[in-house]
Amino acid sequence: MAAGTVLALVLAASAPAAPVGDSTLEDALEACPGLASPDAVIDARSFTSVAQLAAAIETRRVGRVAVVGGDFSDGDMRPLANPGKVACYIESDLSRTDWRGGEATGTRFIAAKLTGAQMAQAGLDATVFEGVDLSGADLAEASLTGALWQGANWTSNLENTVFRNAVMEDFRFRCGITMDESCGGSGGA
Repeated sequence: MAAGTVLALVLAASAPAAPVGDSTLEDALEACPGLASPDAVIDARSFTSVAQLAAAIETRRVGRVAVVGGDFSDGDMRPLANPGKVACYIESDLSRTDWRGGEATGTRFIAAKLTGAQMAQAGLDATVFEGVDLSGADLAEASLTGALWQGANWTSNLENTVFRNAVMEDFRFRCGITMDESCGGSGGA
């Protein structure tokens, strides 16, 4: 690897994430209860890789973080899922990401795009999926004990999602007939 490339990676890793606007910060703090401080919110709307997110998390010394936005599609999320560094993903693109065998217990996915995500054998106990597009995702043999599927604004989608042999003890589906609680789609899991 060229010295210039290494320097660029080091500088990118040490640069703080862009500041989060007041309304976005407030929304993230409300959506992700238990965050240590406002510093735990990462504005990732300009991020295009898992490496950028990992670097931003390393600059924080606040425990679990909330991630607002970001395009992490096709990324390997397992390093961030073990031991669960992220409390919430809000409006993040996590399409086709790899979580297989990772531990993301208690994570909240809010209005996130998880289409085609590979979550087989992942630890997802007490996880909340709120207004999430999980279409085509593989959750075979995942542990979803106590997890919640919350419909929201027609963005929720489970079409062609695989739950084969998943542990779903006390898993709850909360879908309503009003737009703010609709589960959208009619294709079924």
